[in-house]
Parts: sequence; structure tokens; C-alpha cells
Amino acid sequence: MIANAAKVAAVICARIRTVMRATSFSRFIIRGITVREAVRQDEINHIFLRQPLEFSELHRARGYRQFKRSCACRCCDAAYGGTRFCVGQKRFDGIDSGLNTLFDFPLFFTLRDVLLRKAPVGRIADVLRHDSSYVHPDSLVTFFANHDVPRFASAAGSSPARLKLAFALTLTLRGIPELYYGDEIGIPGGADPDNRRDFPGGWPGDLQNAFSAEGRTAEQQDLFAYVQSLLRLRREHPALQSGKLWHLFSDETAYVFMRETEEERVLVVFNNSAEPRALKFPLHDTPAQGTAGFTRVLGQATADVSNAEAQIAEPSQSISIFLLD
Repeated sequence: MIANAAKVAAVICARIRTVMRATSFSRFIIRGITVREAVRQDEINHIFLRQPLEFSELHRARGYRQFKRSCACRCCDAAYGGTRFCVGQKRFDGIDSGLNTLFDFPLFFTLRDVLLRKAPVGRIADVLRHDSSYVHPDSLVTFFANHDVPRFASAAGSSPARLKLAFALTLTLRGIPELYYGDEIGIPGGADPDNRRDFPGGWPGDLQNAFSAEGRTAEQQDLFAYVQSLLRLRREHPALQSGKLWHLFSDETAYVFMRETEEERVLVVFNNSAEPRALKFPLHDTPAQGTAGFTRVLGQATADVSNAEAQIAEPSQSISIFLLD
């Protein structure tokens, strides 16, 4: 009993120290440092929320009207009250945190569960259905890797194909994508700090320079080129940047969604199965109704429209992107 009490006391003390460090750091920034563009504040759930609000208001009062603040907070799940940290609304404590965005940890965990642990693909749509809980869900920061977990390329269940899927989903779903350095060439690494290995190249004497195509292996260059293609598509198509997201189809191994602006509609087809999928779903009475055909811009799938029904043949473990005609 005494041992258990000691453990509880140790946990409480550690929690208090965390709060004091975070609070002191926040005050230190407010009083002594000029930040003009943006700041990422970690674990805001350990900080009194009036301080982040004071921080934002102070910098905007100084004339930095575009000042942005993002937050890494693992408890930001809309289903469990994490939206209390979001900007634009007051929650039960009467405080608007002043945050501009949150890191989308619910989607992060779901993407890794789906891609690495074969969780049902429909869980992605389930997470996104909570978007109405956020004032600006399109401003959430989406990601599939960071310094807190093993590198995706080294994680159990990973493969080059699944790493491509992680990039493709992150760069086509709603939100502001964050990419962890080195993943674009599949850098390996275990738990922290092994997941912080130097990017190969850039210093005299380095045996490899992955900053150039000539310095990458064939596998690294294949992944790098794929990520480039995704980024190019995202840049060229506003619907992938800020378009409204519509769910069209989902089941255990597939998810089809559409991104829409006034100018264009973009269809994304994801198949997580080890086998090819023949997908059929109605277009009538959906945001995709009136589609006359599909123009493929990425991937190997084939698609057609018959009797107001989409018919898509998607290869195994792949993503294809279409423009709707």
C-alpha cells in the first residue's frame, strides 16, 4: 500500500513539474521573445488556457495580424472533448484558446492503424465525420509520422507500398499536411531518438547525398518521385488543398472520397486490400451526381460510369486520383 502511494505521489509530482515547466516557458516567451510568424506549442493540455490566449492577443496587438499558433495535443479527439482547445469558440470553461489549429492526432492514429495494423478502412471516414465538432476542420494539421513514434518505413507491418499510401492519403484528405523529414526517401529508424537520424548528405565527407537524384537508391528515388507527383497534383488542383470533402463509399478495405470546389471535383480511390477491388457505388443523389466520366491523373485504376453508377477497378494496395468530367 505504501509502495502504491509512493508511485501515485511520484506521478503527481511529475505532472506538477510538467505544468510548471510549460507555464514558465509560456510566460518566458510572452515577456522576452518576439515571434512574428508562428509558434508550435506542445501539450497545451498541461498549460492554463488563459496564457495561450494572452500570448496570441499580445502578438496580434503588436501588429502581427497573421500570427499563427498550432498545438500538439494528444487529447484533441472531438469525440472526447479535445475540441475545447480549438480557436473560434468557447467551451465549458468559457475560454477561447486563441489557437489557430491542432495536430489531428485522431486521424494520425487511425491512418497508422489502417495501414500498419489492417484496421477497417472505414474508420477513416468515421474520424472525419467528427469534423462538424471543429470550427475549421480544414485547418487541422494532418500527418502520419513524427518524432514520437518509430519511422513509418521501420514500423511493423510497413512496406514501400504502404508508405506511398500514407503519403497519398495525407496529401489528399482535408487539412494542412505535415511531412516528417526523411520519410520522402523512406529513412529507417526505431523509437526516439533512433527516428531522428540525419538526412543523408549535405556535409563534407558524407558517404551518401540523398539531396540529389544521383545520390538516392532506386527505391528511394521511386518514393521521392511519387511524393513529388502528389505534391504537384495538390499544388495544381485547389480542390485537393481546400475543397470540401465528401464521403462516397467505404468498407473494410476501401474508401472513396471526393474533394470539391466551385471549379472542379477530384475523386480519390483507396484500396488497402492485398487483392484488386471492383468497386461500384451510386452517383445519383450524391455530390458526384451528373458525372459523365473520369480522367485519371494518378494511379493505375480504370473507371467508368453506367446508369448513374461508378464502376472502378482499383489495383491492390494503391490509390488512384481522377478528375470528374
